[in-house]
Amino acid sequence: MEQNSGNFSMQDAMRLAKSPAGQQLMEMIKKADSAKLQQALNQFRSGDAEGAKNALGEILNDPKAKQLLNQIGK
Repeated sequence: MEQNSGNFSMQDAMRLAKSPAGQQLMEMIKKADSAKLQQALNQFRSGDAEGAKNALGEILNDPKAKQLLNQIGK
């Protein structure tokens, strides 16, 4: 079953996670705080994409993370 959060599906998330920029971003998040990553994953799986984003807020505000997110968004 495909879970959606707004217009963003689990398939979209998996496709982004497998991209080179997505892989780099995941590595960056893992190194920063694995507990926050787990919290974010749990929230995303339950359909709370905004909660997942908030859980990773500090990490995602890093300039390198922002650059990777811009690459993913294109």
